[in-house]
Amino acid sequence: MCFQWHDAFQSDELCEMHSVHLEKAATVFNIGAFCSQMAYEHDKATVDGLKQAGKLFQESGGVFSFLRQELMPHLLGQEPTDMSPLCLQMLENIMVAQAQECVFEMALLLGKSDFALAKLSKYIADLYDAVLVSLSSKELKSHFEKSWRSLFSVKGLYYEALAYQHHATYMRGKDGDIDQ
Repeated sequence: MCFQWHDAFQSDELCEMHSVHLEKAATVFNIGAFCSQMAYEHDKATVDGLKQAGKLFQESGGVFSFLRQELMPHLLGQEPTDMSPLCLQMLENIMVAQAQECVFEMALLLGKSDFALAKLSKYIADLYDAVLVSLSSKELKSHFEKSWRSLFSVKGLYYEALAYQHHATYMRGKDGDIDQ
């Protein structure tokens, strides 16, 4: 039996194999994508909505990690681009970054310290920087539209700026304590 997989990002690209491993991988990939979509649809204006969305983004990242580490080696290097180790690592990083965005937003709503907010936003910036590195690689650069690189570049810079802002506020408060 021949299994087919249409690339998730370039639908005109088709992979066909006589391998049940491709069918397993495709099913798991779709579970990761579905978890991401469910997370996206949650109301992120409330702590409960952010918790639920964050959990689903984490689960989605875990699915892509499992796919990369456990299922894709069975395809022996014949995987489609959207299921390559680099692309799956990139998708995992996107999902973890979005989960951390939910944690950051919860921390804001709950009035956490500027030090905590600085650390969270720096971690998110680092994750988006890793996504940008993957998207800029020879393997993925031509596979994704330029707008993907622009989006994750801006998100990385945004969270890096937030890290600096919260760290500066923390340091200003810390210095104020010393002067008193």
